[in-house]
Amino acid sequence: MDLWKIKAKLAQGHPFDIREEMLSSALDALFATIFDLDEAHSSVQAMIRPTSQLGSLPVPDDIDEPVTFPLSPVPEVASAVVTLTNSLAISFQSPLGAWHHWLFSNSPEMRKAYAVKENMITEQIDKAKERLFDGPEGTQAATTCLLDDILQHEALAAAKEGREPDLKSRTVYDEVRMHVSKPGLTHCHSNGVSSAQSGI
Repeated sequence: MDLWKIKAKLAQGHPFDIREEMLSSALDALFATIFDLDEAHSSVQAMIRPTSQLGSLPVPDDIDEPVTFPLSPVPEVASAVVTLTNSLAISFQSPLGAWHHWLFSNSPEMRKAYAVKENMITEQIDKAKERLFDGPEGTQAATTCLLDDILQHEALAAAKEGREPDLKSRTVYDEVRMHVSKPGLTHCHSNGVSSAQSGI
């Protein structure tokens, strides 16, 4: 809402496209639910900062003509997710299908996006581990996101099986990936990032 208020003031009664804000908000909500990410990873916050610094915008004479806002930066994590989700469309749209998807998956852009995603999950697992398990002995922190539930489930399973919990197993990473893929979120940024169904 803060972003829309800023844009509405700059638009001076003219309409403006809100699809990017809606989709960015949905992605932020998804990430907050799964990872409890802070504002540093927020797509909406990344749009608020430069937009709030705009003094004015050129507006059309016709009040019914929309105002165009400058392109907003996309946080690295959000950009990586969009890159990975867009890659899935290749399998369905290209006549070369899976082969084309495999070829694109090995491109530098895709390798970087995959690495960003993996690093983000690792970072969030480390934070969740500290929050959940590294407190005073005998205490149990409350869960704040889905990742907390996943890690607690692994800890319980490990205790039943008489082993140390493996909080960074491939199973944990794949379960996180599965939950991110579920919503079928469409994300679109006007700065060259096309829309696609979510599924990293």
